[in-house]
Amino acid sequence: MKIDHWREKESTSDAVRLTIRDFLWIDTTGLPLASYTETDVHLKADEVFRHVFRVYPVLPSPYFGLPAQVPPSRRAPWTAYGRPGTRHFTS
Repeated sequence: MKIDHWREKESTSDAVRLTIRDFLWIDTTGLPLASYTETDVHLKADEVFRHVFRVYPVLPSPYFGLPAQVPPSRRAPWTAYGRPGTRHFTS
């Protein structure tokens, strides 16, 4: 189902939120009920909704298909010196 401008109308964004919750609650598609309480399902549904709201302002998502951007503070230490396995000697 395609919904244009779903983020702009409260009733439409609420419908998306309920669809996500129902998907997580249904036995065939959802979270295992033995492991998750009703509160857990609602919390997970809110997390999924926030993710969808953030990364799907339009279709296709402008965020997927782009190379990952890793902040310098989160990069592996060797990236400043080259690929792993390469040796750099200093004199």
